[in-house]
Amino acid sequence: MLSKIKASGAQAILMYGLADTTPIIARQMLEMGLAGKVMLVGNAEFNTAKTIAAAPTVLNGAIEAAAWLPEWTSARSLKFVDEYKKAYGGEMPNNHAYTHWETTHLIAAAIKAAGSLKNDDIRAALSKIKYDSAMGPTSFDDHNQAILPMLLLEVADGKPVIKSAIASKVDYPK
Repeated sequence: MLSKIKASGAQAILMYGLADTTPIIARQMLEMGLAGKVMLVGNAEFNTAKTIAAAPTVLNGAIEAAAWLPEWTSARSLKFVDEYKKAYGGEMPNNHAYTHWETTHLIAAAIKAAGSLKNDDIRAALSKIKYDSAMGPTSFDDHNQAILPMLLLEVADGKPVIKSAIASKVDYPK
């Protein structure tokens, strides 16, 4: 996807933002005439309908790594989306709803594995856990960093399109 940016002659801006600030930046880019000239790359919640609707021509082609999208079709993900929509009057869950839900389940699994509510016991259990999240297997490395699947997406025609699932494993310098 980055080669697409180079081929188009557009400049790329690496951006981190939240669902409430990204639409403002996108609209400002539109007002400045930057749509199609500057491509957004990063983690700025480009994937929400509200964000895309703020300036679809600016966000078209935006590339993002995301923890999860409602379009992910694992059975556990589909169950979460269905239960969330039932609980919140049909509202579609976002990344924040998913990550809080999944984190709660991960911590519960660690407490169960630890057989304890003590922080040190839970931390020790987390360091050894092999947790099956809605996105796939999650574990922790020797630096206590999560190794978890994420999605690489691109906004195309006003919608987030999943391009691939990627692993978030960090290769540390020796």
